[in-house]
Amino acid sequence: MAQSGYPKDGVLIGTSRPGVTPKRVIKHVIRWESQELNSDIDVQNNGRRNSRNFTVTTHGDYVLQGFRRLRDQNDMCDVTLLVDDASFPVHRAVMASVSVYFKSMFNQEFVERSAATVRIHDVSEQIMRKVIDFVYTGKIEVNVQDVQDVLDAASRFQIMGLMGVCQNFVIREISLETCIDILYIAERYHLTGVENDVDSYILKNFYAVSKTPGFFTLNMEKLCFYLGSNRVKGCTEIDLFHAATKWLRHEPDRLQMASTVVENIRFPLISPSDLVQFIQSAEFMRTDPKCMALLKEAADYQRLRFAQPVLVSPRTHIRSECNSLVTIGGAHADGRPSDVASFYDYKMKKWRTLVNLEVPVKHHGIAVMGGFIWVVGGMNRNSETIATGYRYDPWRHEWLQISQMNEPRACYHLAVIHDRLYAIAGRQGENTNTTSITILRTAERYIPEDNRWEYIAELPNRTDCPAGAVHVGTLYISGGFDQPEGFLPHMRCYDAKLDLWQDRKQMPSSRGFHSMAVIKNKIYIIGGHGMDDRGGYDTDLLDVDIYLPGTDTYEKGRPMLRGQGCSGCTVLDGTIYVVGGGSRVSGQPTNVISVFDSVKDSWGEVVMEFIEPMYGAGCCSVLLPADIITEDV
Repeated sequence: MAQSGYPKDGVLIGTSRPGVTPKRVIKHVIRWESQELNSDIDVQNNGRRNSRNFTVTTHGDYVLQGFRRLRDQNDMCDVTLLVDDASFPVHRAVMASVSVYFKSMFNQEFVERSAATVRIHDVSEQIMRKVIDFVYTGKIEVNVQDVQDVLDAASRFQIMGLMGVCQNFVIREISLETCIDILYIAERYHLTGVENDVDSYILKNFYAVSKTPGFFTLNMEKLCFYLGSNRVKGCTEIDLFHAATKWLRHEPDRLQMASTVVENIRFPLISPSDLVQFIQSAEFMRTDPKCMALLKEAADYQRLRFAQPVLVSPRTHIRSECNSLVTIGGAHADGRPSDVASFYDYKMKKWRTLVNLEVPVKHHGIAVMGGFIWVVGGMNRNSETIATGYRYDPWRHEWLQISQMNEPRACYHLAVIHDRLYAIAGRQGENTNTTSITILRTAERYIPEDNRWEYIAELPNRTDCPAGAVHVGTLYISGGFDQPEGFLPHMRCYDAKLDLWQDRKQMPSSRGFHSMAVIKNKIYIIGGHGMDDRGGYDTDLLDVDIYLPGTDTYEKGRPMLRGQGCSGCTVLDGTIYVVGGGSRVSGQPTNVISVFDSVKDSWGEVVMEFIEPMYGAGCCSVLLPADIITEDV
């Protein structure tokens, strides 16, 4: 009869008493189970009675340790890799499991498939030892001296885990002295993550990098990428030009590439005096026809100040990737207009001042065109309707007064269609005396290159406090107020080519003092005031209607959390911001900013309260220079 039992190491052994397990050995087995077998076990219900799913989370480690012991003892190894004078017994299955190279070698019709020994060329004994140790342990020591050799082997043998180790190492080694060398390593081995990190480092430290010897080894394509990037930090356009000039002059043959390189410099943003002093002094800028054309473009841009919004090229864009929420003007609780222009700093979580308006204003029009902020019309400190207009240059941080509208207007809508400003309807007169208010149906547009306004087709009816939005080049105007009709339900669109207004399907709710915002192919009609159930005019509208231009239909949107009329409204990164405004119910302005997340389809009130309660403020989103915005937003 076969004998059985448990030994000290847990293997069945014979015993003097068949079928009986010695108590001493059983105790050992129980101790082994309690200390080791029950550790690192994940248990999950599988929905079946008296059944569980078990996963030993360290199982992979045990398997790897087992193979490592087998290799250390040269046990069950089925192939020997020969490198220089060294030999490395390994297991085909283990090498093939992590290396596409060895899997192909041992799995296809190659002589190595059954060979007892395989010679590996073009790799040193030291590196091969590291590679094999990594395959069997998942551990490796990498240093600056051998990282490229290890990376070369990892790439050749297509060991993804080892490639990841090397990528992690070189990213940590990026510095002023090493960044260019690491860039070349990333390009050679197609390490996109490393290249992106090096690019970010160089763009953040471009001025310092341009002073290193490695800078002159950059190829033209990469240099142009850096010179043209919106993410380059700590450099003026003149600094970038000087760096480009040094690179061009480093090798005589490079001067023939001058125009290709320097076309990435934003010459129009350099002041005229600096253009003469620092740019035209370079000989190739005066002799190369393409470089001369770049200088002419800059000179024309500087000379034709009013036409700048339509003289758009890659060189007229400010270097920034930060669209910011900006508010301008508005009325305090006591009705006084404000001259404050502010933007919200997301990093510092506070409002910061731009350059204030030359005159306080409220109930004005605001728009962004050609990268400039336009503030037109509104009411002054005497509550008189005005026709003046101003343009804010975010690059130079200054306001430029433009020509006046053909007639004063406030509580109207200002829109942009194809490099033209459009001022639609509104009112004239003093806000303090309702009997002197004239509600308008007129509309006009501004031609920046001529610095003049011209009338366009009038609206079918008078409209005070409408809202508007532009979708695919078409202007939509909704709602508003008129006497004696009260709040209006109209939705109209304007075709700028035909100079024609067309009626669209009316809104589900008559409203005025509201806002409109476009996200993708939907126009959100938000807030404002309307009639209450008793037919009065003193109610806040929380309902949001969504207009679908493609089908001329409406759908219900998510209602607002609070009433806001005469608010600023803009879209930033797919999110709608409704800034300040007043409530008919409370009769008071608010400093709350309501935020609509179109992805989550939800309203919230963010912790970015406006400076003070304000209504009739202008709000927009615009690209501001990186040098005034806190970094790492």
